[in-house]
Amino acid sequence: MTNTKADSDYLCWREIGITGDRSCNRLNEYVHCRNCPQYSTLGRTLFDREMPADYYREVSEELTAAGAPVAEETESVLILRVGSEWFAIRTQVFQEVLAYQKPYLVPFRSASLLSGLVNVNGELILCISLEAALGVSPESRTKTARRPRLCVVGNGHERFAFGVDETLGVRRVPCARMQPVPVTLAKSPSAQATSCFEVDGHNVGMIDERRLFNSLDRSLQW
Repeated sequence: MTNTKADSDYLCWREIGITGDRSCNRLNEYVHCRNCPQYSTLGRTLFDREMPADYYREVSEELTAAGAPVAEETESVLILRVGSEWFAIRTQVFQEVLAYQKPYLVPFRSASLLSGLVNVNGELILCISLEAALGVSPESRTKTARRPRLCVVGNGHERFAFGVDETLGVRRVPCARMQPVPVTLAKSPSAQATSCFEVDGHNVGMIDERRLFNSLDRSLQW
C-alpha cells in the first residue's frame, strides 16, 4: 500500500492527495490526507526548516523599532439639542431614544423641573425639563423647537426621561478636544456641564451625569 511518490513528494497531498488528483492509493484506507501518517510526518518537517539568513536581523529590528502610537483616548457620547443649546451625555448612562410623548402631570408636583410622568415600555418614570436641570435660559428656546424625541437615562438605581429637539446620534469624541467650560456657564448655579467641544460646527457642552443625578435627587425629594 506504499506510494513512492507520496513518500518522497513534500507536497504529496496537493498533487495526489485530497487537494490533488486523488490518485494516492492510501486514500482508500485513510479517507483524508490529514488522517495519513505520511501527512503528519511531512507536516512536522515544516518546523525543521532552517531559518532564513536574515530572519534574526529582521525580528531584532521589529522588536527594537518604535512601538505603534497609542490610540487616542475618546469618549462615547450622545449629542442632543435643547432649544438652541447643544449638549452631550455619556453613553454609559444613556438608555434609549423614543418618540416624544406629552408627560402626565403630577398634581402639586409638576413644575419647572418636573414635567410629569411618561410611560416607557410599560414603566412610568419621571420626566424632567432638561433646560431647568441644566440652568439653560428660556430665551435659548427657538421658535421651531418641537420636542420630537424623548431620551431616557439611568445610573443603575433610577431612571429619568427628558424631551429634546434634535439628536445627532452617538459619536466618539477625542478627549483632547474637550475644553474647559466658559466662565459664564461655569458660574451658573445649576449648570451641569464640565467641558465643551465642537462637533459639526456646534459648540457642545458635556453633561456631568453624576452631578446631574445628584441635583435631580435633591430637587425631586417628595
